[in-house]
Amino acid sequence: MRLGFLAALDTDLTPQLARRVAVFTERILLGDDPATFAVQATSGGRLVINRATARAVNVYPPLGVLLEAELVGDGPESSGAPITLDAAMREAVAANLSLASQDRALDAGASRVREAWSLLLPQVDAGVTGTVVDPELAESSLGQQPERTATGQITLSQILYSDGARANVDVERASQSARESERAAQRLDIALEAAEAYLNVLRAEALVQVERDNLLLTRESLELADQREAVGSAGPAEVLRLQSEAATRRTDLINAFVQREAARIALNQVLNRPLEAPFTATEDAQAGVDALARGSTLLEFVANPRVFEQLRDFLSVEAVRAEPVIQALEAGIRARERAVRAAKRSFYLPTVAAVAQLNSNLYESGAGTDGLMVPGSPESPLALSLPEMPTTFWSAGVSVTLPLFEGTGRRARRDRTSAEAEQLRLERDLAAQRVEQNVRTQVQIAAASYAAIREARRAADAARQSLDIVTEAYAAGTLEVTPLLESQTAAQQAAIGVTNARYNFLVDLKRVERAIGRFESLSPPEELAAFRERLDAFVRGVSSEE
Repeated sequence: MRLGFLAALDTDLTPQLARRVAVFTERILLGDDPATFAVQATSGGRLVINRATARAVNVYPPLGVLLEAELVGDGPESSGAPITLDAAMREAVAANLSLASQDRALDAGASRVREAWSLLLPQVDAGVTGTVVDPELAESSLGQQPERTATGQITLSQILYSDGARANVDVERASQSARESERAAQRLDIALEAAEAYLNVLRAEALVQVERDNLLLTRESLELADQREAVGSAGPAEVLRLQSEAATRRTDLINAFVQREAARIALNQVLNRPLEAPFTATEDAQAGVDALARGSTLLEFVANPRVFEQLRDFLSVEAVRAEPVIQALEAGIRARERAVRAAKRSFYLPTVAAVAQLNSNLYESGAGTDGLMVPGSPESPLALSLPEMPTTFWSAGVSVTLPLFEGTGRRARRDRTSAEAEQLRLERDLAAQRVEQNVRTQVQIAAASYAAIREARRAADAARQSLDIVTEAYAAGTLEVTPLLESQTAAQQAAIGVTNARYNFLVDLKRVERAIGRFESLSPPEELAAFRERLDAFVRGVSSEE
């Protein structure tokens, strides 16, 4: 198969012949006549398929064939670009659609801040007004209101002082800070989601291999049953029982395949990739566990219960300090407190504004456009006329406004903002409690899940040894099929337990990082260095106390 053949049959009869010799030897010792023994040795062989060759020639065997075959070479799941755990987390926070949506919300929030600032900047308005009045009214207005007029205005206004407008700016700034903290929290959540999705892919691939090995093991047991039936040490019921078991194992393997594909789709969704885009998860399960175990801050302190308790205290403080949810609530509190101050000051602080206006009569026609004229007389030939209004004129002034009564609206606004500020303070305290609780719980869970790996390995080793003993006894004809199936099931469950224990531990470690508000692979170097310094100081303090 290494030479690139698509498929072949593995017809090695050595294991079968060795078992046949053992069975025959035992029967001879028990007094059976060797002349009655069936000596033919047949094997259907095991199909071996090279997946890389199949992909190269565009030939894909049916799923039923793949289930029965031994697969070598790279499969379809290995045809995509490689990706590591850290790379998956970084790609998620860069491309995830939820974070992209949150980024647009931040852009909108920044615009809200600029919009609030705009009220404190000069305001310039321009307009044109056209008016038509009754001709008789125009005639009697002594030229002050012509029948048809068009007037242009340019108005410049500038708020000189408004505590309400300045409070609005402060509130929007604090609200934007809260939105940024919420985005940071969502970033951590997406990173954790990507890490869990990636580890679930590795878990699912490992479980596929477990189920495949279990199916192959059942097939070997079925071959043993065929041999036992051929030599007369077993009846057809054992063969049928193992055929039924093999069908069940095929179903389990199919389900494992489905779970693996679902896990890969879930990771692609988090990474905002095409849902069935191929990729290769590069981490090796066992190497990944051991590497994280050696580098984990948590595991350095697990062996000492007193130090481990103090570590939980340290991580709790770090988590409350770094948790973006708490930072968002703090920003919300600042916004509400500023709104409370503005509501209280509105009772005695006025709004001061400067206004300047330039007016121009653009057009006049009809009655009333000649002004006021007193005609002369024969005795006094001089006529009296009044000066006409200028066509362009300006005005400027300062206004001071203080609302005296708004129907208890200001008092209600003050009470509402005060209550909202107190509500946010309580929510902040509750969030701090929950963050600390989550840190302490996740640390305990991670420590326990690491210890569970060792126990799961012990259980798997014992189950495997027991299965080997039972298989040898069954091949020798001294044991029925039921203990064999029970031992095989126990070995399978123990192998699944080891796989789950490994990945449970890796997931729990990532959840600890999320609980303390910091992923090492995503943290800036200076931030990570500062955390290490605080941790080193903590370790030195604990050591000096001891």
